[in-house]
Amino acid sequence: MHQFGTVAIFLIAGGTLLAVLPSRLLVPWSGALHYVPMGVLWCVGALPFGLFAVLYWLIVERRGLACDKKMSNIHFALTFVWLLDLIRLVFSWQTSLLVRHPTLQLSDYLTEAGLLFAVCGVLFFLALGTAHREVKK
Repeated sequence: MHQFGTVAIFLIAGGTLLAVLPSRLLVPWSGALHYVPMGVLWCVGALPFGLFAVLYWLIVERRGLACDKKMSNIHFALTFVWLLDLIRLVFSWQTSLLVRHPTLQLSDYLTEAGLLFAVCGVLFFLALGTAHREVKK
């Protein structure tokens, strides 16, 4: 829970800071190109980390349970890979839009990101399956 929350707070703080700077990303949406602040990318990246932090807190922490450390670290690592893939996708959009101005199929990119996020969700439930009562010492 703490790992996910820390990354979410870092990304939201960075996104808020970048939202006021004059940095813009060109994003294809609904058949048109839109300029959005670069901080939006950071905030979108924070969403799964914040979601999993809240879910771990609600389902595990509040009930006095503990998940297997190895399984939750694998879940965290895969969620971090999702974030890196999101960054890769956005930079590939930027590169292709600046070079050729193609008609991008945003659904292909969203399918890839969605599938990776679904795997993160499955790992979350597998980590919940390892939850057990914490032994007080």
